[in-house]
Amino acid sequence: KPEAIPALNCTAVENNPYYWKSEIFLNDQNEFSLVAHNSVKSFSDLKISFIKRAESGVSKLTDADIPLIAYLTLITKQAAGWVGNKHKIIPISDVKVELNFGFPVESFQKTASLEKFEKAVRIASFLAETRVAINFENVSKIVARSSDELPSVNTQFTIIPEIVAAVTGFANSSESRRGEYIIIDIGGLSIDFAFFSIREYPDNGQINFGIASAGSKKHGVEILRNSGLEDIHMQNLLLQHISVIIKDAYEKISYNDVAWRDKELNIFLTGG
Repeated sequence: KPEAIPALNCTAVENNPYYWKSEIFLNDQNEFSLVAHNSVKSFSDLKISFIKRAESGVSKLTDADIPLIAYLTLITKQAAGWVGNKHKIIPISDVKVELNFGFPVESFQKTASLEKFEKAVRIASFLAETRVAINFENVSKIVARSSDELPSVNTQFTIIPEIVAAVTGFANSSESRRGEYIIIDIGGLSIDFAFFSIREYPDNGQINFGIASAGSKKHGVEILRNSGLEDIHMQNLLLQHISVIIKDAYEKISYNDVAWRDKELNIFLTGG
């Protein structure tokens, strides 16, 4: 069954045991670490900064992107190490690793930021397969070579819209119930939202889900905070987005005799 990999105590956000901080540290030996022990420098807001650089026209990977690549590498190695330590009786030959990386929905249509993120993910996957030290020099060498040719990797990796990842996680969990739902993912730069249904195949009883409507708007927390607007503006924006996706979903699936009057609709709020 699916298992969530717990965060280390010192890396958990607000004492949430499964919510990792988006932060990485550099020690005096120029080695990266997920913990702050002997660190001389820290890097945070990794994804937001990465997307801003890409959307401002910096399409090639640079030294500024190294902390993000190092973070993706170390979080992957941490996950693999945790699984291997917990399930020691499973032979390594029977283990198949697939990596799924989330990315904002609005940036999923082959934008500059998505293409750049694909390069970063490939390098991180390559480094996770090696035994080299994850330090600034080693990552920088791979980044420099990537401008001519990206490294080949054995691990299968996929980049998927973050909202799909969130929906999939709930649909496959023990809390999953048949019905209609709305999920709203509030991030730093964007708000991603979707109306989805969890249903059951009539022939075998297996659960699956379908997204009836979805979207993304650049109304994230960082943008709201920098705009000087009050919370009431965020409330109005959320109400507008919810109304739009419900209307779109109604137009698409109402012919299936879905009972809309007096309907209870569960809404999930997620995000950092």
